Amino acid sequence: MSVVPDTYYDLEKVKTLLGDSGDTNNSKITLYGNFADNDINIALQNLEDNIPLLKDDIPDILREIANALAVSYFYKYESGSEDLLPQAQTNLAAYIETHYSRPDFKTAGANC
Repeated sequence: MSVVPDTYYDLEKVKTLLGDSGDTNNSKITLYGNFADNDINIALQNLEDNIPLLKDDIPDILREIANALAVSYFYKYESGSEDLLPQAQTNLAAYIETHYSRPDFKTAGANC
């Protein structure tokens, strides 16, 4: 399997999305970004060996999902708001399903 990147999320992008400046919340944002990365790694587990895990090969959409997950976790744990997290998790699941799943072919005459 390919080498896992340092992070899927982008610390500076997440800070921008949160309206944060300076370094005060960097450790918290990094923690929540790691939560996002864990979600993605779990979702990618047991898929084909050539999935894009090299840092330069990660699709932009997966990076954006990671950023959205990091922001969602930040709001969940810092303010108790869970409004964003279910949508970010749904987006990740939809991406994995759409991009990596095999078509579900039915055979003729099968009881479907």
